[in-house]
Amino acid sequence: WADLWKIRTLYLIAAERTKETGIQHHVDHMVPLQSKFVCGLHCEANLQILPSSVNQSKGNRFWPDCSHPVPPELRRRMLSEASL
Repeated sequence: WADLWKIRTLYLIAAERTKETGIQHHVDHMVPLQSKFVCGLHCEANLQILPSSVNQSKGNRFWPDCSHPVPPELRRRMLSEASL
């Protein structure tokens, strides 16, 4: 059910972005693998590439359609840094 080729490709793209920009990038699980409220899957549909600072600041507290709002400052950082 998970496409391992696509998953590996995302990790390669993140490494390439790190090399190109000098900013560390991570492959992030949009829906966290472990959280008090939800558990996501390790599959390509649940992965995105983010700058590490954004990934670390969101932790496992935010995911698409979560019931609590993302603080405005974190939302701005996620949008601006994800576009790099």
